[in-house]
Amino acid sequence: MAVISISGATNDIATDGIYLTAIDKKTQAKYIGWQGAFYNLAKVLVNGGLVYLAGAIITHFKAEDPDNAAKYAWMIIMGIIACVMVAVAIYHWFFLPTGSKNEESPASFRGAMVSLLDVFKDFFTKKHIWLYILFILCYRLTEGFAVKMVPLFLKALVDMGGLGLSNESIVKIGHCISHSDLNDGRVLEINSEK
Repeated sequence: MAVISISGATNDIATDGIYLTAIDKKTQAKYIGWQGAFYNLAKVLVNGGLVYLAGAIITHFKAEDPDNAAKYAWMIIMGIIACVMVAVAIYHWFFLPTGSKNEESPASFRGAMVSLLDVFKDFFTKKHIWLYILFILCYRLTEGFAVKMVPLFLKALVDMGGLGLSNESIVKIGHCISHSDLNDGRVLEINSEK
């Protein structure tokens, strides 16, 4: 999980860097709402659409092989995600700008690692940085617990204290409604600026 988290964060930073260096400020302002909307749309598709599809596939396979139905369903979902990632990577390779290269960027891997260590050292020696980090962790902790625990409660059987809902029902209740409303607000905000 740490490797995936670091890879995701690194990709996010690189993407933001390209966004800042390849696009002028006016264009950045024009597309920032759409960027947020598509971020939330991706969450709806993954946490909503694909989970709903997994539930439907599980239901389909339960008649043939109840013990492996979930495994087959999630294998199909992961295959779909892999295909989408390959398609998006090909699109990005041909159509996205490369950004600009900084003249001060290191020429070697060793130089890049020294520069990275300098950044970490500078960051962690800032005054009160540990208080800021503690605040961020505590601030996000409750949401993190809720996001991970609520689906377990919704899915747990009634005799275990849960609600016994299916994947499809959980998706209908939660993800699609909240994220779709958020996207409507972003698009309305974008359109009102025109």
